[in-house]
Formats: sequence, structure tokens, C-alpha cells
Amino acid sequence: MATKHTDSKQRSEASDFAKQIGKRDPFDVFEEEIFVCMLRTIDLMQTPATKLFEKHSITGPLYNALRIIGGESKVNEQGIAVGTIASRLICKNPDTTRLVNRLQTLGYVQCVTCTQDARRRLVQITEQGSKVLKDLHSPIRNLHRKQFAALSSSEQNQLLSLLEKLRKHLS
Repeated sequence: MATKHTDSKQRSEASDFAKQIGKRDPFDVFEEEIFVCMLRTIDLMQTPATKLFEKHSITGPLYNALRIIGGESKVNEQGIAVGTIASRLICKNPDTTRLVNRLQTLGYVQCVTCTQDARRRLVQITEQGSKVLKDLHSPIRNLHRKQFAALSSSEQNQLLSLLEKLRKHLS
């Protein structure tokens, strides 16, 4: 499915990807095709993960927050500040407090007052939250292995390097 990078004015017909999404003409700009292809790929990758998360009444952003809280609990039993969770999220969410509140409603985390600063709320994972992470650990890992099975180890490293380069440019 690799499309050769050429000026869109030189391309006379739509790429395989463009045809797959029902686009009859080539994209106006090659970078637009890359962007749309990335979005489609992300959607294809997220769908099975979303189904796994739904079994535990959570979403991708909730799982991400729970994973951060669970990881921090291994090194800091006091908990993690909401602001720190926000800074570590994969997809930046302007309302991390709402994510934490939803996890608390589900019984996956608890909030406690910081002993050094009563204005700060620290978030701790509960046994139920730890169980959810444990239950999802292998299925998520296996899903990711399947998703990237079409790429060799070398290609996976190359993809990661390219994504890191692009992300650094965008930051």
C-alpha cells in the first residue's frame, strides 16, 4: 500500500488509500493523504482496544489515567497529584479532574488530601482499579503485538523513529 511521494500535480490518479476511502481524485497535497491515512490507521487500532475497555466500563482516556495512577502507586504510596496525571496523559485532556472523578465513581481510585498541603488532592489506585489493570494487561499487550505483526522488528523501530521525529517537530 506504499504510495510513492510525488507532487500531487504529477499524480494523475488517486492512490490505493484514496480509493479505499472512496476518494476518486488524488489528494491535493501528499501530506494531507499521510494525515488522513494516519487517522484511519489510528481508528482501526483503537476500535478493538475500545471493545476491551468497555468490558470494564472505561474508555481509552480513563484507561490511560488509571495506568498512570497504577504505575505511580508502585513508587509512591501517597498517591499522585491530578496535575501530574494531566502532564503524563498520552492525549492531553483539559479536564483531568473529570477523568479522576469518573474513575472514583467506578471505584477504581480514591482521592485523599495531601498531608503537606491540604489544598492538594492525591489520587490512589484501589484494589478494584489494580484488578482492572491486571485483567487488561495481557489482552492489551497481545492486541498490540497482533496489530504490529505485519511489520518486522526493523520496520517497527523505523516507524517509532519517524513518529518521534515528527512529534519533536510538532512540540
